Amino acid sequence: MVDKVKAVALREQGLNYEEIAEHLGCSFSWCAMNLRDTVKGSGNIYKAREEATKDSIIAILKDALARLEAV
Repeated sequence: MVDKVKAVALREQGLNYEEIAEHLGCSFSWCAMNLRDTVKGSGNIYKAREEATKDSIIAILKDALARLEAV
């Protein structure tokens, strides 16, 4: 299930549909359909991308740790 609140926040921060889809693990079409009424913000896009990247890195590291613990 996609976190629509987070998707809206990312859109308002200035991320495009492709970036939001990659960050949340959903499809571009889901973003286009569910975020079409959300105005792409003039917020700090670099900060939004940095936060999205941090979240992605944390998810990758958690997955790697879980795999190591399973060994």
